[in-house]
Amino acid sequence: MTSFFETSGEPPLLLAVSVHYATRAAIREARKQLLRWKGLNESDSMFLLEVPATMPVVKKLCGLKNVEIYLQSLLS
Repeated sequence: MTSFFETSGEPPLLLAVSVHYATRAAIREARKQLLRWKGLNESDSMFLLEVPATMPVVKKLCGLKNVEIYLQSLLS
């Protein structure tokens, strides 16, 4: 016997939404960490994450280029 949830497509939809929110949370934390490395106490958590969230967009929102610059500064 199948339940309503198995036939409605709700589980895949909820999985997709949970991935989007987890990505948003990861971006927010990456931005906070970047501000801490810069010695700032500001909260720069305002951003728009479009769907689909492609990897280049996520990297840009995380400030990955800034992280690479920071890591290189530690090595020199």
